Amino acid sequence: MKKKKKKLIKSKSAKVQSPNYVKGIKKEINYLKPHVNDDLEWYNEGRELLNKNLLPEAELKFKELVVSQPLSQDGYEGLARVYEITGDKDKAIYFINRAIEASKKFLSDERISELYKDLLKRINNM
Repeated sequence: MKKKKKKLIKSKSAKVQSPNYVKGIKKEINYLKPHVNDDLEWYNEGRELLNKNLLPEAELKFKELVVSQPLSQDGYEGLARVYEITGDKDKAIYFINRAIEASKKFLSDERISELYKDLLKRINNM
């Protein structure tokens, strides 16, 4: 059975493919550096803010997550949800596509098997 390739969602606007959204976020959130923050709960905090309809606060939390964990899909997905609610279709499409790309890269990354190699070895030796 042949697997279908999932297509990225497209918008009619040319701006959607622009990397300026992320560049703008990096300039705005210049007080954070990638991979050095205690950001374990930021996605959950952002979702709670969304649930309380505190959209500017949720947007900021997800932007911080994008800067702190640029390879993770969580911040991009969170921003897509914010922009879906606010009606900013172009940004919502852009960020959900970034989330999809990050997820695909993570799931196909050879490093995942390396992460679990030692654990698998220990389990096999039980």
